[in-house]
Amino acid sequence: MKTKFNYNSKDKDLLLTLALQGLKDKIDTLPQFEQKNGDKAAHDNEYKLLKYQGYIRREISILEEIQFDGYVLLLDNIVRTANELNIYISYFGSIQNSLTAYVLGITEHYQFKGWKEFINFIPFEKNPTVNIVASSNRISEIISYINAKYNDLIKETIYSSSIEFNDNLILKFIDLGVDTKIKLLKEDVENLGLEIVEADLNISNEQAGISKQNKLYLGLEDLRIGDIFVNRIIEERAIGYEDMSLFKNFDDLVERVPLLNNLKKSELDILSTNRAFNKS
Repeated sequence: MKTKFNYNSKDKDLLLTLALQGLKDKIDTLPQFEQKNGDKAAHDNEYKLLKYQGYIRREISILEEIQFDGYVLLLDNIVRTANELNIYISYFGSIQNSLTAYVLGITEHYQFKGWKEFINFIPFEKNPTVNIVASSNRISEIISYINAKYNDLIKETIYSSSIEFNDNLILKFIDLGVDTKIKLLKEDVENLGLEIVEADLNISNEQAGISKQNKLYLGLEDLRIGDIFVNRIIEERAIGYEDMSLFKNFDDLVERVPLLNNLKKSELDILSTNRAFNKS
């Protein structure tokens, strides 16, 4: 039986080969196992590698059984291409329970809690949907690449939004730079399992970012005051970090960044009520 999307692969063990290589690169980031009495004695690092190799082989056997291995190869290809183009992307949903996805770089974080978590892949057999968060203004490039490479497998493409393949796999894209869209689409936030953290003048970067705790920290660009003003705030704040002194209040902000006096009153009002000045 052909695996989904892997129609042109000459190497039927391609996914396993890539995953085992990725495991070697990331083995130091994974927790150690305690050797059980019945296990053959081995050096700790060797034992650790053997155990995780076993989990990967087990995962991939399930992926092949439900014909999801081709999906993972597709996602791996997208990640590698995005990295080459310097485009940030990250996947969310049940894919985060996969050790295979982690060692391939498809997901950024993985916490091994037990084999049963991987069973969450099974629902994908009928209605697979993969949520992809991507860096600002670059989603169209990724979608264009997928359309060119997998054109004969695609049913419908909605640029900047989603791609639906012939066998009903849906890749749903969420622009990391369009924060208002993320906040408005409550369903997306729930699907991603993300907690939204509002932009903070004292801690946020220019663009949004996702932490290991699955929190989406909105960037200062979300304030909609313009790149020049945002960059100046960040530059001044960097000096404050050295002095262990961030912006104490709105007046302190404007005094240290006088360029802000050129903003409209409505934009200044947004800054004056920023969460940085409203902490208990």
